[in-house]
Amino acid sequence: MKILLAAVVTFSLVVAVLSSTALAAQDPGITKPDDKKGYQIQLVYVETSSAAGGNYDTYGQIASWVDQLQGWLTKQTGKGFIFDTYQGKLDVAYLKVKGNLSADENQHKELIKMYRKLNPTTYYGKTLVFVIDQVQPVGRRLCGYGGPNQGYALTFPNLTFPGGGRCGDLEHITKINNGFSSEAQTLLHEIIHSYGAGHVCVDSTDLMQGSPQCEQVGNIDDSTKPVTFDLTGKYYFGGNKSGVDLQTLKIWSDGSGQKKPELGQEICWVGQRCELSKTTFTDQGSVQLQIKNGSKWIAVNTAKGVITNCKGCYKYLYINSYSFPKSGVFEYRIFFTSSKDYGTYTGPIERAKVLN
Repeated sequence: MKILLAAVVTFSLVVAVLSSTALAAQDPGITKPDDKKGYQIQLVYVETSSAAGGNYDTYGQIASWVDQLQGWLTKQTGKGFIFDTYQGKLDVAYLKVKGNLSADENQHKELIKMYRKLNPTTYYGKTLVFVIDQVQPVGRRLCGYGGPNQGYALTFPNLTFPGGGRCGDLEHITKINNGFSSEAQTLLHEIIHSYGAGHVCVDSTDLMQGSPQCEQVGNIDDSTKPVTFDLTGKYYFGGNKSGVDLQTLKIWSDGSGQKKPELGQEICWVGQRCELSKTTFTDQGSVQLQIKNGSKWIAVNTAKGVITNCKGCYKYLYINSYSFPKSGVFEYRIFFTSSKDYGTYTGPIERAKVLN
């Protein structure tokens, strides 16, 4: 019987293996006790080897940007996001790393691992937003990045561009938008990306306008007019044409919304569908998702293979998800049932943290 070949596309609940360009943490800081329980956004100030010495955390710059985006967001929606605070003040964690970040998502996930190692019990239920103090270019024009439904985002307020120019500190944008600066706009833009929204290319003033998608449709940023927030109400606030309707998420300070945001990286919510594995195989058949109950493995989901064209993948894609009925830490694995040509395959044991 042949050996079945499998390739992991992504395991949304598995931390990526460190790359050869792994960053090393120095002088780490630990977050303070949370004022509130439940979902919230955690800010993390990161100094790299080419940091400009902005000290955005201690000098109050990050807090100022959050105030700006909260004020602007409240004008647009009547409410703001939920940020981690301690004794009523914004709680900003700190990391110093040897090296500089690139656009490589593996490095981004290394930052997440660093933060979690320092805060092993308090990172649960949080979107991590890293404000990167770095001047050295990342290889392309990139002022921020939001990992869609992965629970993290990054901004580079002081980054220089290849060929000249840099992110942030654009006084005319701040003036046109009545104090809502380009740094605060980027911060809000990337947080919204982390909730699952893509770029919106229907209005050159929209907050979620961006490249390269909008350049391909002939729509570019218009920095001569005030920024807007989904004027049509169809894309990300009132509708989900860009991937998510923010109104449906429990991310708002007034407690509204029906479901909590996806955070990826080993985190699920009780009663919400959680994607646990995304795998490709050479053969079409069925892949079971098994949850350990005591000493037994119980099949809770079966996925059928569909043809995929992704690079570096095998022919058939299998996506397994599950809605946990209670909180806790659970072990799971995938199991490929045998076929005429292939034997059975049992995947490695993984763990999911399930929150209320």
